[in-house]
Amino acid sequence: MFFRDRDKKNTEYQLFPDLRERIMPGAFDRALAEGQDVFASYNHNRDALLGRTPDTLSLSVDSKGLRYEIPIDDTDPDHQRILPKLTRGDLRGSSFSFQIRQQRFEQQKGGGEIREIQDVDLVEVGPVTDPAYKGTTAGVRDASDAAEAEAARKAWREGEAEKAAQQAKKLKEMDMTIRVAETA
Repeated sequence: MFFRDRDKKNTEYQLFPDLRERIMPGAFDRALAEGQDVFASYNHNRDALLGRTPDTLSLSVDSKGLRYEIPIDDTDPDHQRILPKLTRGDLRGSSFSFQIRQQRFEQQKGGGEIREIQDVDLVEVGPVTDPAYKGTTAGVRDASDAAEAEAARKAWREGEAEKAAQQAKKLKEMDMTIRVAETA
């Protein structure tokens, strides 16, 4: 959950009466680029392991913040225990654990301070009952959403393969043109 000025209440965490915390855009970029070992759990309970990068947990960043996806395993008791709670909407928040690599403090007019988290090592993500950042969400996507996404990805990949083939053809044509020009 990235800080958004228009939604301060849900995108800040009140650490102390005079100190609020914000996760800034870009805070997760390095961690994801490095492919850090991150696990997913329910309510920060390491005994309720739901997934782990890179195989059973995927992480990405969008305009709102960090996203995570955990494929449902019908044979995993922890998945079966939380799935009904997610489906009903009883469990709808998310949280994450991290180690700060870079932060900045700012004094606010009228008192109080802001701690801006700018870069983190990501440790854990997952659904929680009571998230610190109230604007976070957790839920279950419909299987048809996944099928639609896979079909869109396949079409995109086919389109990208076609673009790559066209580029290779152009490069080959340019290469041939250069050779013809050199021999003339």
